[in-house]
Amino acid sequence: MKNTIRTIIILVLLIVNFNTARAQSVLKRADAEFELFNYATAIKLYEKAYQKKKQKSLHTTARLAESYRLVKDYQQAENWYAQLIAMEGAAPETTLHYAQALGQNGKYEQAKAQFIAYGNKQGNNANAAQQQLWILSCDSAMHWMKNPKTATIANQRNLNSER
Repeated sequence: MKNTIRTIIILVLLIVNFNTARAQSVLKRADAEFELFNYATAIKLYEKAYQKKKQKSLHTTARLAESYRLVKDYQQAENWYAQLIAMEGAAPETTLHYAQALGQNGKYEQAKAQFIAYGNKQGNNANAAQQQLWILSCDSAMHWMKNPKTATIANQRNLNSER
């Protein structure tokens, strides 16, 4: 009876260790793909590693957010950056990238709040002129969305040709 229980415990521990090792292996491959700028492949591997690990790591979440940003999938980037800024130890640039993703997705009010938060996190290191430009760009976009202008497009036949 003791041998059976001991065998079962050993098998369970081996399975848990094997899954952890596989997750680490996937993470190493994902990091290698990320370093080679193969972001689409890295995304698949990071997501696989993220699902396997019980504890969601800052590194994996950051790399997923960054990969999605670099392939210009701003919907997914926004999602991952939102998770990342909630994690302890996230870099201040995370807030900046989150704000930019929000802006790309047309969420200018939220983007503005995140640009302000980024400036606050930077403190004395903040570039006040750049931060003001980001905030004003959000204000401008919100104004333009509320007050759209009609535009007329005319074909300039003297400039356009079959070639």
